[in-house]
Amino acid sequence: MLKIFRRTLFSLAPAVLALFLADAPCRAGFVVTTTAVVANQGGTGYFEVLLTNDSAPDRTLSAYSIDIQVGPGVWMTSVDDATSVAAFVFGSEGTGTLSFDPLPANFVNVSDLSTSLDGFVTVAANQTVSLGRIGYSVASNAAPGLVPITFVMGPGTMLLSGSGVSYPSSVLSFAPGTFEVVGSGTAVPEPSSVLLSLSGVGLLAAAGWARRKAPTAAARS
Repeated sequence: MLKIFRRTLFSLAPAVLALFLADAPCRAGFVVTTTAVVANQGGTGYFEVLLTNDSAPDRTLSAYSIDIQVGPGVWMTSVDDATSVAAFVFGSEGTGTLSFDPLPANFVNVSDLSTSLDGFVTVAANQTVSLGRIGYSVASNAAPGLVPITFVMGPGTMLLSGSGVSYPSSVLSFAPGTFEVVGSGTAVPEPSSVLLSLSGVGLLAAAGWARRKAPTAAARS
């Protein structure tokens, strides 16, 4: 029933858009992207689909549907709302099911709708939220290098406002992030290890500064 309702909602959106298009603001607004990934051959992990409202005014969102495709050597293995880069757009008031497609796959539709009493959420200007977390698996023989992530434009990709109107391209843009595959023997740094390395560099620099200052202080005494 949920799947049928969601399909009906998105099938009606283009017709509603035609009625309201003349009033649509012609400016930048929603930007959809993905988090950057560096993954080993044979590795697994997650990336997130992010939505940023990069300019005023605040904008509402009642539902979304996005078709995503990844290049050869990478499979999408799961889709859920357990996001960590940014808060899930509908919080605990989504449907809990973000895809009906069989997985793993190179092509998947990610979609959800608000189940709140208002039927929508408000994304403030300059706010970033997550539209879902996607698990991935890299083939052990995947070619090292950049793997394309594509937002497939078509009837399966749209964002609906609080009034059920599909946002036009004048206020909606898509900019997928990078997905890089590296050799299985290459170390992929975790964010925590990068921060630890930077802090270590800072401590070494401070120690060197202290050693340089010590002789000067001794000479003065």
